[in-house]
Amino acid sequence: MRQAARRFGVGVTTATRWVRRWREHGESSARRQGKPRGSCLDPHRDDLLALVEQTRDMTLAEIVAHL
Repeated sequence: MRQAARRFGVGVTTATRWVRRWREHGESSARRQGKPRGSCLDPHRDDLLALVEQTRDMTLAEIVAHL
């Protein structure tokens, strides 16, 4: 695994995880990278859209004050 990690330019821990996934689950496809998509504002989406709809020229500071 150390040789494979060097060859592919990844960390030894990453190579170990890949091998373990392949051995345990037969999984060889790439997984998604990075954080899951989403925003901390998602739960407030409908309220924010309604607020902006009521007052279209609202500033960001005014929106923050309503939160």
